[in-house]
Amino acid sequence: MPLRGKTDETAIFNSLLKFRVDAGNTILNDHLQNSAANATYTSHRIQNELINICNEVLLEHIIKDVKESQFFSVIADESCDISGIEQLSLGVRFVHKMSTGKFCVREEFLGFVPLQRLDAETISEQILSTLIKFGLDLSKMVGQAYDGCSTMAGKISGVRKRIEDKYPNANFFHFCLFVMAEYSSMLEPVANVL
Repeated sequence: MPLRGKTDETAIFNSLLKFRVDAGNTILNDHLQNSAANATYTSHRIQNELINICNEVLLEHIIKDVKESQFFSVIADESCDISGIEQLSLGVRFVHKMSTGKFCVREEFLGFVPLQRLDAETISEQILSTLIKFGLDLSKMVGQAYDGCSTMAGKISGVRKRIEDKYPNANFFHFCLFVMAEYSSMLEPVANVL
């Protein structure tokens, strides 16, 4: 659901504030009623800051879970955004040990990475540098999944080859083949280790 509506009256953000006031939050009600118009902290800029803070908190939890896993795979795809900027959508797939002791395969979106060029060298460097920036141990990367275009999936000089050269355990899977079967043979050894 979008945080902002077409008008402030239809905005979900404002509806949430109204919900809290109606639920009896007198401090919030007093703030919204008595603060100067430029100090209510309900502007679109503030809403964007809140979205960014939520992103940082969620990303921190995802990265923590990936770091705790025995291995992970990277998922990436390049596309063009509405303004014409080429970007890379980056995600990870990993086996997570739940508090119940059971294992589940999780697939999480990490974010968009802007691309200056669309060649294999630039894309592979962006993938690796972004994963390093998140503090992930790339020696635990056991898979990589992309579409079938030659830039991404090329066996001679594509992104998959460049990453496999640095991290030989990072096997390539086409998006269509990147299914839980990739992990089925690995779950039992991981369960034994943990």
